[in-house]
Amino acid sequence: MKKRVIILSLLMTFCVGCKSTNPNVFSIGSARVSSNYYFVANAIAENASQAIDGMTFTAVETNGSEDNVRGVVTEKYQLAITQADMLSDAVNAEGIFADDSPITNLRAIAGLYPEAVQIVTRKDLEMNTLPGLWGATISVGDQHSGTEQNAFQVLLAGGLNENKVNTVNMSTKEAAEALKNGEIDAFFYTSGTPSGIVEDLAEEVEISLIPIDGEIRDTLLGAHDYFESCVIPAGTYKGQDEDIETISIMSVLITNENTDPDVIEAVTRSIFENRDRIRSSVKIAFDLDEASAVSHIPVPFHDGAKAYYSSKGISAD
Repeated sequence: MKKRVIILSLLMTFCVGCKSTNPNVFSIGSARVSSNYYFVANAIAENASQAIDGMTFTAVETNGSEDNVRGVVTEKYQLAITQADMLSDAVNAEGIFADDSPITNLRAIAGLYPEAVQIVTRKDLEMNTLPGLWGATISVGDQHSGTEQNAFQVLLAGGLNENKVNTVNMSTKEAAEALKNGEIDAFFYTSGTPSGIVEDLAEEVEISLIPIDGEIRDTLLGAHDYFESCVIPAGTYKGQDEDIETISIMSVLITNENTDPDVIEAVTRSIFENRDRIRSSVKIAFDLDEASAVSHIPVPFHDGAKAYYSSKGISAD
């Protein structure tokens, strides 16, 4: 019997990625450790752990938006960050979720910050427009990531199907290195700005950003409610002398409908009461307020989050 107990204990210890059985430990699904999602999730986790007695919150590395949605559905992650377009697809059984039934148990906590669709290339390649990418090798991000979905949406809107460009799946960090070494011609990255990875790349090689503007932008805005016009201001990255027009998608903190409302109300409060601390610990623009946090979110808000917003005189219905 003693031997069996020891074996069971070891199995529980090394069950990496298993759903936590401790109701006082919450995981926050993010993305790769080098990503903005991870930095934001870690900042939220640290502040929530300090603010809520008896609770521990931990940012965990994931494969990004789709993984986070599916993880929250199964309660593998108690909280997670994802893109609004992924949420829209999940509840409507579209896009990556087209083979699924509509998902009904996702709940929003807060819209966090807009993520710009960034197309990064080397300045010496003189690829200044989307049509100029004809024949190029382009990283579209990790497979099943929000970046990948946005990349294909933009490429198709620009008339660049799989016969006109060569697409590869790389993490943003891998793509930046490959662009620097001449292994690819450009990469997509849907992210808050500035991106630390793109900033570092711009210190090593002259880069340029390809705009998403004109008819291509208007086509995307007309086809998808979750896209908004966006400008990456001049000077965001070294050598970027002009504003770059593009589109953006809101990042959203989500949970499962079954999560304890008291905990979610406390988490929501900790985010807004510590927004300055969170802002100071991440590189991206994090101008969070309650009114924008409940705007244009494609899933219902959790009852706990609603309670917090109601205390501030804001409806999240």
